[in-house]
Amino acid sequence: MYYNLLIYWRKHSAINEALFFFIIVVILFGLCQAHHYNSTWQNLNFLWLSLVFASLLSLDSLFEQDKQDGTIDTILLYPFPIIFSYIYKQIIAHFLFKICPLLLVYIPAGLLLKISMDILLFSLLNFTIAAIGLIFLSSLCAALRVNKLNPSFLRFIIILPLSTPLWLFAFGSIENFMQNRAVYAALAFLIALTLLFAIIGPVFCSFILRHLNE
Repeated sequence: MYYNLLIYWRKHSAINEALFFFIIVVILFGLCQAHHYNSTWQNLNFLWLSLVFASLLSLDSLFEQDKQDGTIDTILLYPFPIIFSYIYKQIIAHFLFKICPLLLVYIPAGLLLKISMDILLFSLLNFTIAAIGLIFLSSLCAALRVNKLNPSFLRFIIILPLSTPLWLFAFGSIENFMQNRAVYAALAFLIALTLLFAIIGPVFCSFILRHLNE
């Protein structure tokens, strides 16, 4: 696994555009809002939308580098368990190098927007779970992009509708937390959906990579 992460880092060693996009947007919003303005819920919505859009910037290119250097063509010669392993390793590497930097600046960005620490920590937990499910969904678009299909159009068909329940349960959990209500039901559904996407995502992704490349 260490060597897979090292190879991924060398192939994707460019500046993390998603991280800079998120930081710049949050700083500009924090500087432009009025000093007397302090709506925790609206600031949290803005923070989440910025984080979601930033995380979507690089998801389409999950397999792009491996397609260019021929790694994908080699992997597809192996049986499906090897393909599953490759997909999971790519997703883990993408989460560590692309999503985790966003999560590291989430707390400072939230403090800049005057969101309390307890809400930030709980919302960070929810976003982390939802982001994992989003990556597994986005692997489908990444596989379709490798096969030279239109990823921008398919992103709206695949990612947005299927990821909507993730964000609904995540926001529902946070809203319950802010109103001192039980959060276990919404959080449980969020975890269950993420696990479901973690199972079916690589299955369809491996099918797309193998059969559309034939």
